[in-house]
Amino acid sequence: MNALFKGLYGTFVGLQVLDAHSTVRALKQGATERNPILASLIRDGGDPAVVLAASKLVAGAATLGLTELVRRDNPNAAANLMTVINAVYAGTVVHNYRIR
Repeated sequence: MNALFKGLYGTFVGLQVLDAHSTVRALKQGATERNPILASLIRDGGDPAVVLAASKLVAGAATLGLTELVRRDNPNAAANLMTVINAVYAGTVVHNYRIR
């Protein structure tokens, strides 16, 4: 794996951690979870930090695994995909941290 993908994947993992943290923080300040599946798990008594951590592990692993499959045949498409995904998560993290 080259440096580009190490950077993209590392950024993705970091953004997942920040997204989970910023979401828990926002929930504590009265925000609501917009993902209906996660919202129902939290509403049914799930600890938001545990629910988010578990979902990040599963979805993150799937995202990286599928991106690796794309990368084998089309590295440019995989790099573009990860760039867009990282940009979306960066925007989500910024939004979550702005909730007061």
